[in-house]
Amino acid sequence: MKNNKKLALAAATFGIAALAMGGSTFAWFTVVNTANVALQGTIVGVDDRLEVGFRTTNAIADPASLGLLPDTTGLAGVGEYVYWAPNSVTPTVMAAVIAADGHNSSNELSPITTGSYVAGVNEALGTFYSRPEFSANRTNAILPLVADASADDYIGFSIIFRALDEEDNAVAGLKILFDEGTAFNASDSATNALRVGITGDGYTDIIHPTAPAAGTIEVGGVMDLNGDGVNDYTLQEYVSGDPLPVYEIAYGEFEETLVVPTHWKVGTGAAVAEQYSNELFYAGETGVGVHGLDITTLVPDYVGTVTPLTAAYNTIAAYKSAVTPLGTTDSSGLVELDFMVWLEGWDHACVNSISNATLGATFAFIAVE
Repeated sequence: MKNNKKLALAAATFGIAALAMGGSTFAWFTVVNTANVALQGTIVGVDDRLEVGFRTTNAIADPASLGLLPDTTGLAGVGEYVYWAPNSVTPTVMAAVIAADGHNSSNELSPITTGSYVAGVNEALGTFYSRPEFSANRTNAILPLVADASADDYIGFSIIFRALDEEDNAVAGLKILFDEGTAFNASDSATNALRVGITGDGYTDIIHPTAPAAGTIEVGGVMDLNGDGVNDYTLQEYVSGDPLPVYEIAYGEFEETLVVPTHWKVGTGAAVAEQYSNELFYAGETGVGVHGLDITTLVPDYVGTVTPLTAAYNTIAAYKSAVTPLGTTDSSGLVELDFMVWLEGWDHACVNSISNATLGATFAFIAVE
């Protein structure tokens, strides 16, 4: 029996371009791609076969025309559908699978976020949140992200691997890993903002495709969403002609339960001054007269009373080892993996400069004993 069985899924390409929002550019821009995903590959094996299928939440119209075979073994639950794919999965097939799973078949990507995430603790990736909108009516200094992202904002699909020997008997204990061919590339450093979510048997994880080591990003802080160079702040209000304090807006999640004005610094009381143009949502400055959020920062090194929560990420390399496989075939020769692909809006690479980038991805899997 061969030790290695490969399933190479080649060049999934996402083209993205900026859409105007109110005639201005914003960080956490909206993007849309120009090409379908293509997961194309062949299965390499002598004694064993590694088949691939997809689980969807909606039926695929005329699957036979796409070369898909509906499962007849009872794998599909209530309100679900399972299709076995040919060795080569075309862009048309993948678009149909993505659409049938509730996502946009043209693979639109919009910057979103998982919010705080701790690998090994979170049992699921949870809810995706939409990017915040800059509001002209800014009265609240504390704005957690609460708007659920749409399934149209990211790509998701469920893959089922089935290992069979030459007599069609199930092969248990095969470990599915990322193979060496797994890679991501893009113009304008767009892959630095890309994330791949994985849900397997009893675990979830988030992959940062270009990260050399596991790490975290902050999912709370101040932002300059309108690009005027000043971190967003509450509107100036008056009582009996006297101005009330103006506060930087705290977006996202923090370790502390924020209280105004306890977690803000004292401002000077002067009028807020217009500053330079900023296309980096994280590079604004505290406006003159604004009470700045007393947030802990690494650069410059400052310990404040407010600490953002974080979202952990792992590396592709972590799942190239049989010690930590993506999944292991069970007694029926099956293992199922859910994948999601999105742009992480809190990543500092997710800024206006990548709005015309083209993203490319190659998923390659290998099964080892």
